[in-house]
Order: sequence, then structure tokens, then C-alpha cells
Amino acid sequence: MNKIFKAGWLNSFELAIWATFILRLLKIWLLKNDDGNFLILVIVPVLLLTIIIHGFKGIYFKYHR
Repeated sequence: MNKIFKAGWLNSFELAIWATFILRLLKIWLLKNDDGNFLILVIVPVLLLTIIIHGFKGIYFKYHR
């Protein structure tokens, strides 16, 4: 259980760093486009959910074989 908690904590921290980095890049890129509001409201949440689900699947399958 302790290994799962440590892996989950580190993976969540890494995901937070990557999500912040991706959001900043998207913010810079989307401010140059006219469809920025649509992309921010639709694409960014889908991208973040994909990253988070991928991280949780990685933790789950690493320790539950």
C-alpha cells in the first residue's frame, strides 16, 4: 500500500507539472487564434482528463497484476 501511495503521489506531481506546462503552451498558442475560447473550453479539459486517466491506469496496472 505504501508503494502505491508513493507512486501515486509522484505520478500526480509529475502530471501536475506536465499539465501546467501544456496549459501554458496552449494558452500562448490559443491567444493567437480566433477560436481560442472554444478550444479552451473543449480541448483543454479533454486533454487533461486523458493525461490524468493515463496516469491512474499506469499506477493501477503497475501494482495490480
